Amino acid sequence: MDILKMIPRLYYTLDGTTYTIVNTSVNFNVSKSTRESQTLFLEYSISDGESIRDLAERVYDERELYWVIAMVNGFTNIVEDWPKTSSEIYENAVREFGYDKIDEVACYVDPSGNIMDIQGLKFLEGLRDDEISDAEIITKYTLQPVTRFELIDLENENKRKIKLLDPDYVGSFVASIRRSIDE
Repeated sequence: MDILKMIPRLYYTLDGTTYTIVNTSVNFNVSKSTRESQTLFLEYSISDGESIRDLAERVYDERELYWVIAMVNGFTNIVEDWPKTSSEIYENAVREFGYDKIDEVACYVDPSGNIMDIQGLKFLEGLRDDEISDAEIITKYTLQPVTRFELIDLENENKRKIKLLDPDYVGSFVASIRRSIDE
């Protein structure tokens, strides 16, 4: 699609491979009110191994409309913003922490899934370290440990929840972007 030739590019090198990414964030932004519209978007969960171009082809019948997905979701770096496969997550965790440390506790979560800081909870209660143990705080607040790998995996899983512009509106969306480029 010729519209992509008009948009600036960014170049990222990851693990020795250079990626060219369309930098839609420099010149264009989708307003928050538009991104939060319930009528223009469809909720979608990205499958493991699914690429942004494959998704664009399946939903919009054109692979080169991947930038629409990136733009409406506020992606500025598809390599980082798009979820990794399960095996990539594991490999990255091993590379970052080593086999012996990926199962170490990284943090604790409460029953609602909120990350909790044990020292912060002690502070809120006005307690010093010698007055209450970490184990007592963990029990009192029903905290569950989260390993380094689990935390990275959870962050990746959260990336799977995106919005897709309803295919009925894609043509007018692309036309409005084209008009703003031509101005």
